[in-house]
This record gives sequence, C-alpha cells and structure tokens, in this order.
Amino acid sequence: NKLVIVFFLEDLNYFISDFQQHTGKKLSITHRRKNPVPNPDVDEKTMKKIEKICAPDLELYEYAKKKFRND
Repeated sequence: NKLVIVFFLEDLNYFISDFQQHTGKKLSITHRRKNPVPNPDVDEKTMKKIEKICAPDLELYEYAKKKFRND
C-alpha cells in the first residue's frame, strides 16, 4: 500500500511510456528474454511444487493488479 508506482510488463509499450511519464526518464528495452522451451513438459508433482514456491509471489502480483492496474 505504500508504493507510488507499480508497473506491469505484460504490455511493454505501455510500461515504457508510463515509466517515462512518471519519472521523466526515457527507458530503452532492446530485447526480451524468452523461455527457450515455450511449453515445457512438467509433471503434476513438479508443477505443484512450483505453485507452492511461487504462491507468495502470485498473491502479491494479483493484489497489485487489483489495486494499481487501470484496465
């Protein structure tokens, strides 16, 4: 709740323009890292472990989307 600016990278062009609007600085992102395996074959047990490890991050992300995103 104490954050002033929160950015989401799903829309990179919006992120770049919004960053410039809020900071007065130009941002140049020349490339994006891509997953070398777009749809990896992950078994259910491993996926459950990943979900458990990532749960706090996903909770924060969902909270931030609800609070700060203006869709």
